[in-house]
Amino acid sequence: MQRVSEVIEQHQGELTKNQAAKRAGGRKESTLMAIDVLVLEKYVTPSKGRRGYEVLTSAKRYREKDDEQSDRYVNNGNDFTAE
Repeated sequence: MQRVSEVIEQHQGELTKNQAAKRAGGRKESTLMAIDVLVLEKYVTPSKGRRGYEVLTSAKRYREKDDEQSDRYVNNGNDFTAE
């Protein structure tokens, strides 16, 4: 998801879902699903582009290291855990 998020960040309001998936690489089906999740979680906003196609804009950066659900999550030690 981070890879496609970065592609969308670099091309704000320029790419359709399929174009973003193609630029991000990887399996198209997985990349399209990642875009759907980014939209659902409000990282990416779809809107009508100049030609009437739905284009994608990044609302906020997605980084795997910040996502507790990711296997690449990095805990900065700011979480307080009582024992």
